[in-house]
Amino acid sequence: MASPVLPQDVFDEIISQLDDETSTLKSCSLVCRSPRNSPVPDCNSIPIERIETGSDRVARILKQVISHPWHEDPVLHFVGEDFGDFLQLREKLEEQRVLGTKPKLSYIAKSRCIMCTWPFPVHEVPLTQFGTLVQGFEPYMSGPTDILSIRTNTGDVDSETGDFTIPDLLLGAWSEADQANRYFVVVECAKSQSMSNARDAVKRQVAMHPAIVMAVIINVTESPRYSSPREGSGAWTRFKNNSAEILTMKEFMNLCTPSENFPREISVLDHSWCSIKDIEYHVWLKRQDQETINFDNPNITEYTSGFFPDSMTEVRSMMNEGFKRVNGLLQGLCKENAADANTSSLEGFQLQFPENGTPSFEKFEKKVDISFKEQAYLRFRIWFMKCFRGQKRCNDGILESEGGERGAGNS
Repeated sequence: MASPVLPQDVFDEIISQLDDETSTLKSCSLVCRSPRNSPVPDCNSIPIERIETGSDRVARILKQVISHPWHEDPVLHFVGEDFGDFLQLREKLEEQRVLGTKPKLSYIAKSRCIMCTWPFPVHEVPLTQFGTLVQGFEPYMSGPTDILSIRTNTGDVDSETGDFTIPDLLLGAWSEADQANRYFVVVECAKSQSMSNARDAVKRQVAMHPAIVMAVIINVTESPRYSSPREGSGAWTRFKNNSAEILTMKEFMNLCTPSENFPREISVLDHSWCSIKDIEYHVWLKRQDQETINFDNPNITEYTSGFFPDSMTEVRSMMNEGFKRVNGLLQGLCKENAADANTSSLEGFQLQFPENGTPSFEKFEKKVDISFKEQAYLRFRIWFMKCFRGQKRCNDGILESEGGERGAGNS
């Protein structure tokens, strides 16, 4: 996976694209609804003067996004920025193929804040598992095969606040009456953000989509917090003395003996690259007599939590109840879309979260374990490229590159 820290020539080429004041934005795929009394500008409606005066700000933000040490701090904020800057930044990041994995962007209108978060493997695997699971509804849906909607990492503008939020996963289906998707489940993973921020993000989605009956937060906790190797450490000394090329994933993991149970730590070259303390699932269900999920009052909301993989019984039970309610809502939506819809297949289908000890659950466990290793290797790769790439080395130390600049390193 590509490192977010790029060679200087590639870095300069990317930035130079933003310095051209005659450049214009390409058509953007966003579908933005206008907030009440505060219209959200569309990409193509931003005045040319706005684009020109904003290019320097976007260039400044993009430089920081590219050079930010994501392996140490997976969240980056820019306060006081316009929504137009956000749209331009999102467009420019999408154009940068050399970046490989890209940060996810959100815009908070009240504080004029652009928030960037880095999608590490440990963050993505539980979401992928959930998305694959709920795809099980699709073969039983009446109507077009694309009626089911599983949105991942796609933006939505809050019509009340103007916030541009990017939920990790939304499950819903197309409504002919609404001429839009109607959403029933929201899932957020709190790895690169705090549990508090994840709750706020889920609350916003529930407020925007009142049909949501189940909300899930997957809270991945790492302790101690990761920091990169310092000068004099085993990892630093290994590459300084041996002038070694970057290790492949296989070579890297051959030097490691990861623990088998939580907490799981991956230590290589005398340094901990990943230390997952726990993965906790939180599940909220909307009560039948309530209009929406109430996150602040557990007395009027069905709620449970449990740790993966060994304490998931109650979580599984509540998720299965949530899937049952979603099934009923999907049946109703199919009939709403077409009076003659045949929902017998959906009525006979029961989606269930895999039970601990079953082959599907063990497969999920294995993928989670692999994601720990991938996260450790990604951090190693980013650290190696940041601290050693582009530098000339000898036994006496670090020499300046031909460009006259010393490589960035931690000391």
